[in-house]
Amino acid sequence: MLLDSESLQPLENPLLPYGAASCERKRSRAEIAETIQEILEPQGVGVVIEAEHSCKTLRGVNTLGSTLTTSRLLGVIRDDPRTREEFLGMVRGG
Repeated sequence: MLLDSESLQPLENPLLPYGAASCERKRSRAEIAETIQEILEPQGVGVVIEAEHSCKTLRGVNTLGSTLTTSRLLGVIRDDPRTREEFLGMVRGG
């Protein structure tokens, strides 16, 4: 399942300190992966979130459209190097 980052609500509040926003992103990707694991019980789960890094964009640190990518891998996608590389290759568009 792939979701365009524009279809997701922002995971960070610009009023929160950067560290709190970063923790929120980590918690969200972990919750997504763990929920998929619990409900579907697959051999592996991979969640990759790429989203605009708005706090950097708003502060002018980087140009508009600065992105941040985070991931959470479980099961064989995490543990088997070949499976992990295949998954990440698909995510990268390769």
